[in-house]
Amino acid sequence: MRTRVLAVALGLIGCMALAPALAAAQPAETAPRTPWGDPDLQGIWNNSTLTPFQRPVEQADKEFLTEEEAADIEQAEIAKNEALLNRPALRTVAGASVDRGVDGAPGAYNNFWMERGTTVLPNRRTSVIT
Repeated sequence: MRTRVLAVALGLIGCMALAPALAAAQPAETAPRTPWGDPDLQGIWNNSTLTPFQRPVEQADKEFLTEEEAADIEQAEIAKNEALLNRPALRTVAGASVDRGVDGAPGAYNNFWMERGTTVLPNRRTSVIT
């Protein structure tokens, strides 16, 4: 019985010791590309960040936000959320939309489903796509 346990333990230790070597021996992989040569961005993207997916025109030459800029963006989002939470209740009127943002723009069906996030990306990039 002790010999079997020792053999299994040594086998597991051997597998754990060889796993990094096998991973390091794999050939380098290049990023996938579309047939026309652009980077292939297919997949699942998470939108729960204040960082825009594409870089805004006004930040075209800027790759990263400063800590102050990131903090200002996050504070503005917190203030907007507070204003939305504290807005007065509206009575439903036939044909009218009561889901309006602070600025009067139409909102989402229900913010519960929209997880927009309250922070910029940890690396403080100006866009999700680099």
